[in-house]
Amino acid sequence: MELLAEFWAQCTGFLSNLWSQFVSLVSSFTISSMLDVLLISFIIFSFIKLVRETRAEQLVKGIFLLLGVWLVANVLQLRMMQSILNYFFNFSVIALLIVFQPEVRR
Repeated sequence: MELLAEFWAQCTGFLSNLWSQFVSLVSSFTISSMLDVLLISFIIFSFIKLVRETRAEQLVKGIFLLLGVWLVANVLQLRMMQSILNYFFNFSVIALLIVFQPEVRR
């Protein structure tokens, strides 16, 4: 029974701490914060809409996969993989502009 009471005390302490952090966050929330969140949400929504309309979903998945591999290579300090991916990312900007040329014109 004592174990259950200790668990309950920890849960209520956690929830109380979480609530106080939430109240602190909401009280410091400003109009500029709201505009910032709305702007970022709109940009992400527009990007997802563009990707779905242009059938580039597979390309974006591949780019995110390569970014994940790049992050793992950086964490594990795989120098050869880092330099290959760095060269790839340097030239991929030009390749993406060529691939998405019709969408960029719009």
